[in-house]
Amino acid sequence: MIVLADADIEKAAAGAVAACFPSAGQLCVSIERLYVADEIHDAFVAAFVERTRAMRLGAAYDFSADMGSLTTLPQLETVSSHVDDAVSKGATVLAGGSARPDLGRSRGCAPWASDDHVTRRPTTLSPAPAGRKISQ
Repeated sequence: MIVLADADIEKAAAGAVAACFPSAGQLCVSIERLYVADEIHDAFVAAFVERTRAMRLGAAYDFSADMGSLTTLPQLETVSSHVDDAVSKGATVLAGGSARPDLGRSRGCAPWASDDHVTRRPTTLSPAPAGRKISQ
């Protein structure tokens, strides 16, 4: 996703959260990288992080949560390794960054899933390891 200097920051942040975290970010079309104009970078990141931190997590079968669980424990391990790798290369976790086993395991996120579903906080990183100001 590209956020240009003349973007409405609140609308762009709301759109980015909606595009980054559906199905716990596991959709093949989920946004994985945001490119934000330098002029609005800090304001956009603040709005994006605020909205990310406000997300309601859960494993209910209703609309009480904004994001549910990852599909399997191996998926949790993959996501965790990506976060750990980014942090080891200089990224900073601005929101989330850890599993939420206290929310319990979900049965039914996907018909092929096992009992191993684990909810993970939506995670925002900045800056990208390459030194660019990018939030993932």
